[in-house]
Amino acid sequence: MTAPNGTTSSAPEKLVGEEECIALVFADDVKPAPRTWRKWKKQRRIPFVKMGRLSFYDPASVRAAILKNFTVAAK
Repeated sequence: MTAPNGTTSSAPEKLVGEEECIALVFADDVKPAPRTWRKWKKQRRIPFVKMGRLSFYDPASVRAAILKNFTVAAK
């Protein structure tokens, strides 16, 4: 199956809610607080899809954004 961006993937993208996305992206002992998660959303640090008043997340995109935005490069 070919995605719109031209990459090939075997599984379709799955949109999930806030709590499920946090559970899928982070290990049990290092989860951010819901308040921190909403702060990242407000600052546009993590991608989300808005449907009405609800927000949904693609865990793969969120993981990639977190690795990109929160990785400190060594000197």
